[in-house]
Amino acid sequence: MIDKKGKLFGKINVIDCLFLLILIVAVIGGVSRFKDSSIAVESTSKGRMTFLVENVRTPTVENITEGQDLYSYDKGIFMGKISGKTVRPYEDAVEYEGQWVNAPVPDKYSVYLDVNVDIKESDKSYVVGGEEIRVGNEYRVKTKTSAFTGICVGITKDGK
Repeated sequence: MIDKKGKLFGKINVIDCLFLLILIVAVIGGVSRFKDSSIAVESTSKGRMTFLVENVRTPTVENITEGQDLYSYDKGIFMGKISGKTVRPYEDAVEYEGQWVNAPVPDKYSVYLDVNVDIKESDKSYVVGGEEIRVGNEYRVKTKTSAFTGICVGITKDGK
């Protein structure tokens, strides 16, 4: 690193500069990626969230029961307690005599789950169990006995 003239850094190669630049950008990007982005919560209230779980078999339907705790699949954070379950036959679009019609699929079901939750309301969203919840989005959730993907079809706050 010290050349014959006593300079600390002689000639720095362009490749070395590029490598250092990439290394610095990677470190800064990694730090900002793992930095906690907390959501400013304005208020917390009780509410109900409705999940639609489609195209599931009988064992899954039987393993989802009222009173079970519901958790976020990825984070494992408690979301709420299942307070109601409605089971309907799963229907899929099929072609029949040149027309598209909805027909029940054998041994497949759609399950509507009512979940009692604590809703944290921020200025931009509702937060349940550390996740922003929006109607129409899919969420991976689990209970003690099963895991499934559900679509949020409704959010209501108590008193509204």
